[in-house]
Amino acid sequence: MLAGSTREEERKGITSAIGTRLDNLYEIAEGKSSWALRACKDTRTEFNGGFIVGGAKCAALDAFVEGKNQPIRVFIPFGTGKRPCP
Repeated sequence: MLAGSTREEERKGITSAIGTRLDNLYEIAEGKSSWALRACKDTRTEFNGGFIVGGAKCAALDAFVEGKNQPIRVFIPFGTGKRPCP
């Protein structure tokens, strides 16, 4: 299982979009600040989704992996150009 969340101080500007809207038009308020994904046991599993971001930023996401005690912090650049993330 993989679970993730956006940091509390960033939740007004970024959220996950794992859903099934036919028009694919999401608003930040519609997304989720945390999620959990479970793979199928005996077959390949794919997860469709993405992020809704309000403006350019380096977003810090915490990934929680089954069997690990501490989350893994991942920085993802959204529209930041050549500016590196920490």
